[in-house]
Amino acid sequence: MKLNNNPEYPHSQFPVRLEHMEGKDGMDKKVCFFQSQAHLQKYLNSAKLKDNQYQAYYKDNDLQTPDRSASATTGRRKRGDNK
Repeated sequence: MKLNNNPEYPHSQFPVRLEHMEGKDGMDKKVCFFQSQAHLQKYLNSAKLKDNQYQAYYKDNDLQTPDRSASATTGRRKRGDNK
């Protein structure tokens, strides 16, 4: 996938931008916007996207975590998990 050197942020409340390919043949480009790194990580987990399948851009560098998988271990517990 071609890197976007100057990504646009049309929504001021959504400073995290995600670009990935989808569709039957993987030729359709999808652009998503998120409020935080945690919301991005939740989407990546549910879509089962690997690091080489997407590009994430941040309007402010302080939103980016140094390790993409750092927030993957945090989140809500599943139903029936009493630990």
